[in-house]
Amino acid sequence: MKKNIVITIKNNNQIEDLTIPRIKSYSKKINSEFVVMEPTEEKLHSFFEFEELLQKYDRILFISSYILIREDTPDLFDLVPYDQLGAFNEGRYNYRDTHIKGALALYGEKLVSDWKGKYYNSDVLVFSKKHRHLFKQPTVEFMPEVTSFLNLRIHNTDTKTYQLPYKFNRTESLDSHIGISRLDSYMINYTDAPSSIIRDIVERDINQWEVDSPKFEYKQNILIKLSAGLGDQVESEPVARFVRKIYPDANIHLATHHPDVFMHLEKYGIKVYDYSTWNGINDAIIIMENNPEEKNSINRLTQVLFHPTDFSSISMLRRILPAEDKTIKIGLNPADVESVMRLTENKPKDKRVVVVHPGKWWPSKTFPKQWWQQVVDGLSEKLCVALIGRTLSEDQGFLDIDCPKDGLDFRDFTTLGENVALISMSKVTLSNCSSPIHLAGAFDNWIVLIPTSKHPDHVLPWRNGTQAYKTKALYKKLLIEDLEVRHTEFYFNTINQIPDGKTIEEYLPDPQEVIEEIFSIYDNEQ
Repeated sequence: MKKNIVITIKNNNQIEDLTIPRIKSYSKKINSEFVVMEPTEEKLHSFFEFEELLQKYDRILFISSYILIREDTPDLFDLVPYDQLGAFNEGRYNYRDTHIKGALALYGEKLVSDWKGKYYNSDVLVFSKKHRHLFKQPTVEFMPEVTSFLNLRIHNTDTKTYQLPYKFNRTESLDSHIGISRLDSYMINYTDAPSSIIRDIVERDINQWEVDSPKFEYKQNILIKLSAGLGDQVESEPVARFVRKIYPDANIHLATHHPDVFMHLEKYGIKVYDYSTWNGINDAIIIMENNPEEKNSINRLTQVLFHPTDFSSISMLRRILPAEDKTIKIGLNPADVESVMRLTENKPKDKRVVVVHPGKWWPSKTFPKQWWQQVVDGLSEKLCVALIGRTLSEDQGFLDIDCPKDGLDFRDFTTLGENVALISMSKVTLSNCSSPIHLAGAFDNWIVLIPTSKHPDHVLPWRNGTQAYKTKALYKKLLIEDLEVRHTEFYFNTINQIPDGKTIEEYLPDPQEVIEEIFSIYDNEQ
């Protein structure tokens, strides 16, 4: 009959009186012998006594005295095949290159083949007689890191391994990767817990397990952080809903500078907060950012050369959404709709409304005032021009062109919610590359974009699985064609400038072209 044993090593930490009795109970539960080893001066590390023990026992399960075991933990001897070494591969979540490089230098070892990033945590190990070679005492006298040495042995001997799920060795470093309470795991590893509070943490966790037994039900926690401009945040809305789609049971929180725009996400079970009201949660949480700093983005990607929805999904989910999932949704506040209806009730009865946003920000997408003036004056011959815009700073907001006769000037007057309602009720929204273009993407109306700095494919919102639905992009050419944007040369502030020797007028369509295109939309209305 095969003999199995569960072993832990006493190292006088502050929680051994809490962890070791539970390890002992577990060993009894799985019908194994149990022993508590003490480090010896003769051995550099008690790990290397395993070589001798494997002459007596068929299999050994080592569990560190920093490990707290839950009462429903399955039998690891049943889980791990006899001919494989069972261990948790923390290299899947955290790079350990420096550990391996340090061990190579310290022990004078060489890798027999390319190291693939696997790095096994040694606090929970399942092994058998065939693994005796892994625990031979090294010749070096100083042994500060037995785990790295063990990993070198596993790699260089091509030992077949069974990768334990993280629930059998849950370390603190996994919190941001897993986003679920450590209590969800069978075995919690407290090695990295602060010594001043480690005992309080363990006692609290034991008490909570007693409350949660026997179901032990826990949910993942996810925080979606939306930043950058309003347009970037609006274009991230489809990604937030897709997060819910692939994490159907998670607790999802969303923090934004514009909570009113995203309150409809509450019906998808996503809690929406203004940044000023988000206080965090006292638990493991996955943080997804739509617009991380370039140094923190995947492969140092920059959002200015991507469609904002694509950049958001790549940053948050490492993927691009299917086209049919990219459509923006925004909830309308009935009070905002009612307010807009009152504000527009005195417009000329024979004129339809066209929403125009003469935005200013980057020099590369701030048009001359006279260009905008020609456009709105021409449109006002047949249409009621509703000017919108909000002053965000001295440099960002709208140009102070004159509102044409019979027009509606809502600049710095209507709220964001009212602007959204106005856009939703109008047949056409005209703007440069700015937030009203993205807000209009949530509704079934026409979008007329005057792009300069970015390609229209990187601006126009997706509707009905395409960017071509009820959209027009009017321009002579794009500044990006005259800018240095190769990946070896590109810097963020390049695209916001007008190229040397050029003027913005060289890129703009003729005002009359814009006017005629918009008139044609109204004239061709069925």
